Amino acid sequence: MTQLALRNLFFVLLAVTVFAVLDFLFLGFMPALDRGFLDLLQKMREQQLQPDPAIVQLHIDERSLELLADELGRYPWPRAVHAELLHGLLAAEPAAVVFDIVFSDPDRDRPGSDDYFVEVAAADPRVFFAQVLLENKVFSSGVPLDRFGDTLGYTLVEPGDAAVRQAMTLPLPALAATGRLGSINFFADSDGIGRRYVVYKQRGGWRIPSLPMKVAQYLKYPIPDEAFIRLNWSAHPGERVQHSYADVLRLARDNDFTALSKLFADRVVIIGGNAPGLHDFRATPLAGDFPGTGILATAIENLKHESYLQDLPTSVTHAVAGGLLL
Repeated sequence: MTQLALRNLFFVLLAVTVFAVLDFLFLGFMPALDRGFLDLLQKMREQQLQPDPAIVQLHIDERSLELLADELGRYPWPRAVHAELLHGLLAAEPAAVVFDIVFSDPDRDRPGSDDYFVEVAAADPRVFFAQVLLENKVFSSGVPLDRFGDTLGYTLVEPGDAAVRQAMTLPLPALAATGRLGSINFFADSDGIGRRYVVYKQRGGWRIPSLPMKVAQYLKYPIPDEAFIRLNWSAHPGERVQHSYADVLRLARDNDFTALSKLFADRVVIIGGNAPGLHDFRATPLAGDFPGTGILATAIENLKHESYLQDLPTSVTHAVAGGLLL
């Protein structure tokens, strides 16, 4: 190596070292650089990836809201309509049906509608339900895990505090009692963009699963040890296989099981809203208005294929930053 090359290498290493020290002490620039660099790679890589066709979205979209308005009124609809849909879907032999909807409050005006939905949904082990973990709440008013953890399908992985509680929004009691539920919490980074999905939350010795983890366990996908995964996005909104709720409901009511089987046999079917008025959108590296069903599909897909991303070593991001400074 020539003297000039050695000199240049020395200054590169010096710049990287100085930047690393300054960033650690004062700047805090590296997390933003790490995020920005991986976001750029994601956008470039996404063009070369194909979403898993066995994971599909069934959307309560604007078209469905319009077509069903005269019959069902404003959303949320009576839950009996979900039972009708589910009856047809389950006959099509899907791998799993995942509701990205929190059925939290009972329908006081139509209790029979809730009963019908619970009858259909709770009986089949392929149907999964959403819950939301509430952060920054007074945990003394939460659910006592030593009493209800087993019922809710949580796992006690180590001895814990018998008095530990977790604040959460659960589905209807009969649905929660199936134990086939998981959290759908999706947290944004400091720049407002969500990149990671919770695999599980550990609280007082209890492991509270996310909805993707619960589905993955049932389908025998590998579960990582990490509590979070960095999502590897394989599709922009609209690029994954998706169907309109109203169309599938019509097939279910017509008992057209041949058509339903062609669409849903052996698929993971994620049901949720993507109409603008339902406000189930989040900012991601690929889009500022990514539907919740698409985020859930991405997390399940990442677990299925173990395709989630690994964080860059700090030495790599420091080297990139040092190179940019020269």
